[in-house]
Amino acid sequence: MGAIVFTMLIALFAVGLVLGLVVLAALAIAGAKAATLAQDGGTWVLEHWPRRAKH
Repeated sequence: MGAIVFTMLIALFAVGLVLGLVVLAALAIAGAKAATLAQDGGTWVLEHWPRRAKH
């Protein structure tokens, strides 16, 4: 019985670890996309704002 509980605990730990890594990877990808979007947005504003201000 103890061995089964021990195996289940290891399985739960492994699943938790994998889920944690997946969540971290998703957050990292989302952060990178947000940073890229912010950079693109900033570049767009810099390129278009002066023209708009002149008109």
